[in-house]
Amino acid sequence: MLQELASDGRNLDNEMIAMLYNTVASKLGWNTILAGTVANWKLRNMDVQYVGRHGVVAHRNNKAMQVKRRAPRFPLYYWTVDGWDVELLYQQREEREKNGKKYSVVTYSNRPTVVMLLDPCTRYPVGYAIGTHETPELIREAFRNAFKHVKELFGHYYKPWQLQTDNYGKKTLLSFYEACTRVYTPARVKNAKAKVVEPYFKKVNSKYCHLLPNWSGYGVTSRKENQPNDEWLNQNRHKFPGWDGVVGQVEGIIRVLRSESIEKYRQAWGKMAVEDRLEMSDEEYLVLFGETTGYGNSLEGGGVGSTILGEKVWYDSFDPSFRNWGLERGGGDRESRYPRQAGRGNPAVHARAETRAAHGVERTGTRGFRRVAEGSRLQRPEREDDQGEACPLGRGCPGIVRGTGRTERYAGETCSL
Repeated sequence: MLQELASDGRNLDNEMIAMLYNTVASKLGWNTILAGTVANWKLRNMDVQYVGRHGVVAHRNNKAMQVKRRAPRFPLYYWTVDGWDVELLYQQREEREKNGKKYSVVTYSNRPTVVMLLDPCTRYPVGYAIGTHETPELIREAFRNAFKHVKELFGHYYKPWQLQTDNYGKKTLLSFYEACTRVYTPARVKNAKAKVVEPYFKKVNSKYCHLLPNWSGYGVTSRKENQPNDEWLNQNRHKFPGWDGVVGQVEGIIRVLRSESIEKYRQAWGKMAVEDRLEMSDEEYLVLFGETTGYGNSLEGGGVGSTILGEKVWYDSFDPSFRNWGLERGGGDRESRYPRQAGRGNPAVHARAETRAAHGVERTGTRGFRRVAEGSRLQRPEREDDQGEACPLGRGCPGIVRGTGRTERYAGETCSL
C-alpha cells in the first residue's frame, strides 16, 4: 500500500501519504507511521516509484541506460535536422476585419522559423531555410540548400550516410527523407537528446542572438532574471526590424557559423576515403528538388516537345524503337523537371541559395530520359544559338544534346551513322 501511494502520479507529499496510510492502518490494526518514515521509504525505492511519479518518458531520459555516441570524424556520415523558432522578434503589419470593417494592426511578437541541417562532424550548418513557420515545403527548401551548398564545397552533389529528424510531417516526408540518405533514422518521440542540433541552437541563441536588440530571451522554463526586461522590449518595439531585416540577421549569424568551421570541414573531407562518398547524380537531384512547368510532354511525330524557361525545345532519336516509349503506361503526358531559382519574395519559404540556369536534364515519368537514348543519339534541338559539339568519332553526328543546346558529355552510345 505504501508503495502504491508513493508511486501515485499526483506526487503526494509525505504528510498526505502518512495520513492516508494511517487511516487504513488504524482500521486493520497496523502500526501507524510518520512522514519521516515515508521519506526514508521513498529513498530506498526511488527506481520503482519514478515511473509513476514522473512518467515513462522522464524515466527513459533520466534513469534508464543511455546510448553513448560521439561525433563522426568525417563529413556526411551523419546529418541531423530540426526546426527552430529563432529568439529574434520582428514587426509585421496584418490586415484584419471586424464587423465588416477592415483595419491594419502592427504586431511585434513575431519570430522567424529556421529549419537547419547540421553536420556534427565539425558542427557545420550545411543547409538551412527561413520561413514564418515550419512546413514540409520549408523542410524541402532547407534540404535543397544543403545539397547545393555541398556541391559548392566539394564540386558534386553528395548524400549523407545517415539522416536523423524529428517526427514532424513524417508521413508526408518519409519517402523524401529515405531518398536523401542511405539510412534514415527518425528520433524517438519526446527524446530531445537524440538530436544534437537542439543544444546547438541553445548555444547560437546565447552567443549571437543575445547581442541583438530584438532578442526575445530564452525558453519559458528559464529563470526570470535571465530574460530581457519586458518594459525595455515594449519601449523599443518600434525599432524591431521587419521581415527582411530579421532574415538578414539570421543569415548573418549563419555566415559567421559557417566561417568558424568551414576549413576544418573541408580538411576532414579531404581525409575521407573516396569510396565512402555517396555521390548524387543530377538526375536524382532534379527528381527530389526539380520544379515542373505544369505542362506535360507527350511523344508526338516530331519527338518530345518540352518548354524550358519559356522556350520550346524538341528531342528526337534516329532509333525507330524510340517511338515505342510513347506507349509505356498508356502513353500520355510526362513532366520535365528543372532547377529552381530561390528568391526572397515569399516569406513562407526563404533560402539564400544561388542556382545556375536550367541545364535541361529531363525526367519523363519514372524513367530517366538518358535511358531512352541508349544505343542512339538525340537529335539537336532546333535553336539558332545552338553550337553543339562535334561527333567524338569524327563522323559529323550531332551527339547527345541537352536542353541548353550544347553537348555536356557523351555517355558511350554507338554512332548512328
